[in-house]
Amino acid sequence: MKLERPRGATHARLFTPNKKAALVEVQNLDCLQGVAGKITWLKGSKSKGYKELGETDFDGEYES
Repeated sequence: MKLERPRGATHARLFTPNKKAALVEVQNLDCLQGVAGKITWLKGSKSKGYKELGETDFDGEYES
């Protein structure tokens, strides 16, 4: 699956169906290979925390 990330996204949070979560930087998305769930795209800021930019259903298959 080719993931289309929103412009400005710096991080991604993955929520799995069994209530687990992972937070990774966008350049490290390949470490989520094989884990299905819902990805929430985030823009990180040191002063304001994270801002949600959108969501994507993820099937566990990743193509760069």
